[in-house]
Amino acid sequence: MAKSIACPNCKFPNFAGAAECLLCKTSLEGVEAVELEASDRTEADAVAYLCCHPFPPEPLYEGARLSLGRTRKADITLPHHSISRRHGEVSVAEGTVRFEDLSQNGSFINGKRVEGSVELRPGDVLTLGPYDLELLAERPPEGDDDEAAENTSELDFTSLMSGLLEETSIFEVLQGLEYNSKTGTLSLIAGRLRGTLVVRDGKPWSATLGDLRDDEAVLRMTELEEGRFIFHSTVGDGARSMDSRLTALLLEASRQRDELSTHLDIDPPTLT
Repeated sequence: MAKSIACPNCKFPNFAGAAECLLCKTSLEGVEAVELEASDRTEADAVAYLCCHPFPPEPLYEGARLSLGRTRKADITLPHHSISRRHGEVSVAEGTVRFEDLSQNGSFINGKRVEGSVELRPGDVLTLGPYDLELLAERPPEGDDDEAAENTSELDFTSLMSGLLEETSIFEVLQGLEYNSKTGTLSLIAGRLRGTLVVRDGKPWSATLGDLRDDEAVLRMTELEEGRFIFHSTVGDGARSMDSRLTALLLEASRQRDELSTHLDIDPPTLT
């Protein structure tokens, strides 16, 4: 059974192994983890699961109404300054999951801004501030919960930036990462397409975008004009698989764009 550590200051239930409270930053050193109370409902009753790393999957039951916000009064607490106190609500009725945006900062589904109440389908990604919440029809493998709990204390929720690709071009984002020698992970969501770029001191370490990897993934990223990006200072232990610099990749992307533009501007041959 899963365990949690109740913060002695604000009572927020943190994961076993957390070094400090996610909500108020109080040290949890020496505080004992206890087993979570069992629910009257079983996993078999769940209509779907709302999954948000590093938190464990949240089962959604028929008739449920769950509030999401940054305060501990919310059913799902997301501790970050960009999250409203009452950011939104997830409800389940007749097997259909819906999300209603109640915030001023906005919410996004698959990179598109939410207006009012919308239906959530399995595979949809709901983005609130720096958090990605994915709706799954089935509970993810058990091992994912344990890994999430172990990694909770490693995340840095204060060094985050996010935005829309419609407002800030991916070229600007990548240039900023290199120019400012950033270390961290850039996550991209464009519809159902998802990608990541790991950088260390502004140098690309590894990248994925759908089935693409490394240089090809970054070049494809430069073509994205709609979607959402999130950058945080957390990096994994993966080996480096890229040698190129971001500037070189951006120059190559510009060259390919110019070449394509020139090709499209050529008048077709006249038939005689």
